[in-house]
Amino acid sequence: MTTFRKQVLALAVAGIAVVGAAAPASAASIAPASYTFDAAADCGTWCYYDNGGKLTDGLLGLAGWAVNSGSAWVGWLDRQVNIDFTFGSAKTFNSVSVGSTQDNLADVVLPNISIFSSLNGVNWTFQGALNTPASSANNNSAYAGGPHGFLTVGGLKFTAPYVRVQTNTNGPWTFVDEVTFQGGGAVPEPAAWALMILGFGAAGAMFRRYGAQAAL
Repeated sequence: MTTFRKQVLALAVAGIAVVGAAAPASAASIAPASYTFDAAADCGTWCYYDNGGKLTDGLLGLAGWAVNSGSAWVGWLDRQVNIDFTFGSAKTFNSVSVGSTQDNLADVVLPNISIFSSLNGVNWTFQGALNTPASSANNNSAYAGGPHGFLTVGGLKFTAPYVRVQTNTNGPWTFVDEVTFQGGGAVPEPAAWALMILGFGAAGAMFRRYGAQAAL
């Protein structure tokens, strides 16, 4: 193979490699700008209020909701709660995860989760749900020290600036300590596309040149 051909093929391969490196990667976390909910948090043994950003501060409770006097949790007695998140601009979402826990079916119980999107924060479109059948198999001691699980609604493929996380209770109390959002990876940069096009263009020119020589 001539030096010229080697250089052109190397350029074409480099273009492919750069685009491959910039292709969409694993899910990335998306942070909301703010959120509101349509039902005030409630008091029981303690008050489980949101003191501002509690659902997105990255601070997790434990499997036992009563550890630290339940301070990590926002709690509701309402049958249904809508938590509306604002992202400032349209984002693409793949999944939503809600941190929750359960001690027994007569007290704090894991909820069902539904996800909605909106383009204006007023009109909402259903996107997916996770049904969590009420079961004592999910029980933890109220003072358990281990980590709790997350309820994740996956398989989402929507783009919007607003997302509603709706909880539907399976018992007297619903507790939530954190809500996280996952979206797609990076889009290839223009420079990467340009290099790929340049590589294929040069390769095409080379083959046209050699084809013309062979026809002489």
